[in-house]
Amino acid sequence: GEDLPPEEIVQMLRGYVSSLPDDQFPNTKGAIDLLFGGDDDERFEFGLEMVMRGLETYAATSGT
Repeated sequence: GEDLPPEEIVQMLRGYVSSLPDDQFPNTKGAIDLLFGGDDDERFEFGLEMVMRGLETYAATSGT
């Protein structure tokens, strides 16, 4: 619940992901620059793209 600047929150999350074990999270750690790179707008657009791609996979497997 602290009021932190968005960039500080991003850096904290990046640090957390960086600390995850390599052997258990190789894909997540390999995507750190994609997940935390860019400015606020770029990260937001990337997040939306990830959600849409995820939804597309469910639609493709459900046959509808």
